[in-house]
Amino acid sequence: MKHALETISSTAMEYAILLWKRMILKQKRIQSVLSMVLNRIHSQTLHILFLEIKKNAVKCIALIEIQRSWRGHRGRLSAAVQANTRDCAIQIQTLHRGIQARTLCSRMIEERVWAACEMQRAFRGFLGRKVASNRLLSQIDLEYTEHAQKMELIQLHSTIRCVVRLQRKFRERFAMKRYNEMVDKRRRELTVEHEMAEAQNLRNQHRDIHNKQVMQHIGRRKTELNEHNLISKRSSDQAHALRRKIFDDNQTYQLELKKKRDLEHTAYLRSKRTEEWENKIKSGCSSYKRYCLEYLKTPATRTERQFRKQIKTLIKRRINDVLKRADDRQYEMELDEANVVAEKEVIEILVRTEKKRIRNESKQDLQRLDQELDQEAKRVEVEYEENQRTRANWIICAAARRWLARKELRKAGIDTFEKLFDDTYKAFFYRNKRTGEVSWLKPKCLGSFDLEVKDEWKEWCHEETD
Repeated sequence: MKHALETISSTAMEYAILLWKRMILKQKRIQSVLSMVLNRIHSQTLHILFLEIKKNAVKCIALIEIQRSWRGHRGRLSAAVQANTRDCAIQIQTLHRGIQARTLCSRMIEERVWAACEMQRAFRGFLGRKVASNRLLSQIDLEYTEHAQKMELIQLHSTIRCVVRLQRKFRERFAMKRYNEMVDKRRRELTVEHEMAEAQNLRNQHRDIHNKQVMQHIGRRKTELNEHNLISKRSSDQAHALRRKIFDDNQTYQLELKKKRDLEHTAYLRSKRTEEWENKIKSGCSSYKRYCLEYLKTPATRTERQFRKQIKTLIKRRINDVLKRADDRQYEMELDEANVVAEKEVIEILVRTEKKRIRNESKQDLQRLDQELDQEAKRVEVEYEENQRTRANWIICAAARRWLARKELRKAGIDTFEKLFDDTYKAFFYRNKRTGEVSWLKPKCLGSFDLEVKDEWKEWCHEETD
């Protein structure tokens, strides 16, 4: 510092000398000017006054220059001292700040080491809790899986037993129903056979009676023949009515059996379709869950990235609820654990939504199936009614054709046969005009009609009365 002061003083002296030289040059100039002025002044008084003014001016100028030089010298000295003091203060502050920085750095290093140790201790504790929780969860999952397998086996055995019982009951009921149907059918057949046998016996009896009456008396043949024809017609009508009743009963039974089979087939199709949709719901939920987990890890396309963004947004919204529930249960939970729990819950919510969507599709599909089956049943019913109408039309047409055929046959019989009276046996007989064949029996082609007899009455008169 002393050397610095000496250096500053020597420079100040040199500067002062330089200023002094400049001041002397200025004085010389002033003297030259004043000499010129003195030369020009002619009066002595003015010269003396001028000399005094000159002396005073020189003194003033010298004093001013000395003061200015001194002030500059003192200012430079004070500036040098201030600059030196400032440099020293800066060095002292630098040293002090270095000491403080080193102290603070050592303190921060100690705090960071302590914080790192605390973080490592907390992280090791977290890892230990996480490993313990994972092991506990794996043990719980293993026990739950074993329990679920046992319950599935128990449920499967109980289901098999129930199915066996249901099959046995169904077979018993079906066998009893078939047995009752066969018994009813056999009873109806026996009833019909018995009625037909009675009708046949009655017919045979009447036929025997008729034959006996014909052999006894030819005159009573027509009456007996008419009675026989009437009885035959009644018995044939009864047999026809019985056959018709049997046919109608068989048709009704076949229709009821078909309706029952259609109902069983409808129930089978519905149960099968329901089972298919249940399997589809299970597979769809599992695949959708895998799809969500894969897209959360490695999305490939833009759509997958957008889907992942939506899932992340839902997870962020769900984390607060998870933390709130953990606080309500007084359970300490880290943010990573809350994130994992929220991710699982969001995936479960999405899976439930997908399951609901697939179930709605299954309901719509079952409704469409019911509509199709109803339409098929209506179509079958309409087809059955059309078949019944067609069959009725056939029956009516056949009856009309038979009536027309009988009418034509009766007309042909009227043209072919003629009814005559036999005077010997006192009875009517029928003769074929074409072949000349005669018969006591009325031709069958005439049916219930009979030929008109020619009026062959003859008027006989006694000779005496004539």
